[in-house]
Amino acid sequence: MTMGVLHEARVFIVGEKPATKAERSLLFKIDSFILSFLKEEIGFTGIQYNIAVTIFLGAYTLRLC
Repeated sequence: MTMGVLHEARVFIVGEKPATKAERSLLFKIDSFILSFLKEEIGFTGIQYNIAVTIFLGAYTLRLC
């Protein structure tokens, strides 16, 4: 039962795993664009950017598991 709850939480937060290698590659490109947008357009610097990247990478890692 615990694994079902954890799986549902992961799906709710980060979505399902990419079905194909092409989809995984596309998601990585989109995510990379978002990170560069945070740094350049929004003007995140120092600790703000580090926190955003940490949150992003945590979610990204959960999505790939």
